[in-house]
Amino acid sequence: MKLKQVEAWFGDRGLPLKDFGPVAHYQTINNKWIFISNKYQCWFDAKHDVPEVELYYLKSFCAELYDSWEEEGFNWSESNLRSLLPKEDDDDQSK
Repeated sequence: MKLKQVEAWFGDRGLPLKDFGPVAHYQTINNKWIFISNKYQCWFDAKHDVPEVELYYLKSFCAELYDSWEEEGFNWSESNLRSLLPKEDDDDQSK
């Protein structure tokens, strides 16, 4: 998924990411899930001072947070990301 597609997906769901700073990092798995770190979290809570990596389901009509982890020290390897997915939705754990 390209950055413009990520921005469009969130923007279509009421979260204009580009208005809140550049996307720090993101990665998709199976074109169904996105892990993303972004400064938009301050939009919801100005006192939120712990950056997080957030997980969203891409096949949804809303940007509903599924889970989150502290960004500091987060392991972005594909094997770690797959291990964090809900087991019933990870279509291919062999990769």
